[in-house]
Amino acid sequence: MSYMIWVENARRRGLAVLPGPPSGGLAPTDVDARISQLHERLRAMPGATIGRNVAVYSTPTSAPNASRAPRAVPVEVGVECVLPPGGVNGIETSATPEGLVATTEHVGPLETLPNAHAAVRAWCRSNGWEISGTSWVVFGRWSGDPGERRTAIYYLVR
Repeated sequence: MSYMIWVENARRRGLAVLPGPPSGGLAPTDVDARISQLHERLRAMPGATIGRNVAVYSTPTSAPNASRAPRAVPVEVGVECVLPPGGVNGIETSATPEGLVATTEHVGPLETLPNAHAAVRAWCRSNGWEISGTSWVVFGRWSGDPGERRTAIYYLVR
């Protein structure tokens, strides 16, 4: 699959997150469980609008592999949602970063998502953009057909 990559100015997206481990990250088996808990709690809140699932990664820019896709698990997983400041029902507020990003959209199964990350990183190298160390993915609505699943990828750049 070939990817169209572009630079845009990303706005902050409000996230609902569960309090959890510090920036050391989450085990892969915990990610789905945390998203499920969030959806369950949000559905129990009157008037809550549940958006897409998001995973935010942070890699120190001084790390030797900072220009690679996050190999580690997300440091934060959440659901797009607007909550009152301070959160409710054991849910806290957070947000995706904002700023200049290199981005693309991956269509297909998650097993091939690393190809999209590699395409964005290669494009940045070829076009003089430095990846800042923070990236995130926004998972679109799931289709019964894995070939139709859409995932947006964002890398903060400078």
